[in-house]
This record gives sequence, C-alpha cells and structure tokens, in this order.
Amino acid sequence: MHREGHDTQYIVSKIGCSVSTVLHWIDHYEKHGDVNNEPRIGRPYITDEKTDKMIIDEAKKTIFTTPRMIKRKLQLDVSARIIDRRLINYGRWYFTSDPPEQFFLQHDNDKKFTGEVVSTWLHQNGIPVFNIPAYSPDLNPIENLWANMARRVEGQPAATIKELQDVVAEEWEATKEEFVHELVASMPKRCQAVIDANGEYIDY
Repeated sequence: MHREGHDTQYIVSKIGCSVSTVLHWIDHYEKHGDVNNEPRIGRPYITDEKTDKMIIDEAKKTIFTTPRMIKRKLQLDVSARIIDRRLINYGRWYFTSDPPEQFFLQHDNDKKFTGEVVSTWLHQNGIPVFNIPAYSPDLNPIENLWANMARRVEGQPAATIKELQDVVAEEWEATKEEFVHELVASMPKRCQAVIDANGEYIDY
C-alpha cells in the first residue's frame, strides 16, 4: 500500500495496527528491501507488567508528574529513563488505539525542535506537528505556562542544581490542571485575534 502511494493513516485503517508499527516497517523496507524480522538486540526488558501498570497509573493520577518523581514516589529500582520509556510506549499505544485519537504536538520554531534529529524521530513515531509562524509566542500557550512557572520557581530558595530541579518538579506538579485547560481552550480566540490583527502580534 505504501508503494501504491497511500499515506500512513490509510494503511493503519486497512491493516489495523499502530502508526509506529507501520512507520517502522516502511522504514525497514526502504533500508533492506524486505519485511523480515531481524534478530533482537539490546538490553532485556527489566520491568514486569505489574510495575508498568503502577507507572502508568501514577502518571494518570498525578497529571504533572515526571519520571524522576514517579521513581521516587513508587520507590522503583529502575532508572528515570526506563520509566520515561514506559510512558512513551504507553503514549504511542494511546494515540494509535482504535479508533485513533487525533492530536498534534505543538512547539515553537527553535532549532532544537525543528532540527533533523527531532523531525525524524517525530516522523518515525507518527507524531503530527502543529506548525505555527516564526516568532509567534502569542500563539503558543506553553509560553504562558512557562512564565507562570518561572514566577513561582523564582520565589523558592535553591542553592544547588539538584535543589533547583526539585523546586521545578514540585512547582510543575503544583500547576493547576484547570489553568492548563484554560490555556488550551484559548487557542481558537488567539487564532481569531491574529486574523483580526492581520497577522500582527496579539496581547496574550
């Protein structure tokens, strides 16, 4: 189907597997000319199903948590990177479930986000990006969240990098979910305001 020109979503709808799986085998075919499995390499899977469920349940319960905070709260004997991988894998399943949820990743045009490495990773993992014009922080609600976070973090004492990391994590967890929803819900008004201003900067 890929060779016939069909896009990823079409293929997913026809064969009933995830976007990431489709992209993996398209990439594999383009590199090797076949769809044969290769011998598995790498580290063994070091968490069991029960631990994975605990990680996911904690992430659901504490919306603004982090892998580091989950590790500490659940007293897990695995690295924060492993926890991060489990959350990413769950996110891939959630957003490629049947029926698939339509979502877009929004970030600004900083080179760290638009570079080849990040763009390739997003493409290979089937994550669509919501593009915004250059120099448009007024169209990116996360900027309002960062400003709010910065004000709260600046009011907390921190003498070392580790203490600062803890303060940031604590303030992130303390962020009210209602505030985030308000920022997301402001997008239609922001877009309309930009249209009304003929593309000029708006006060958000």
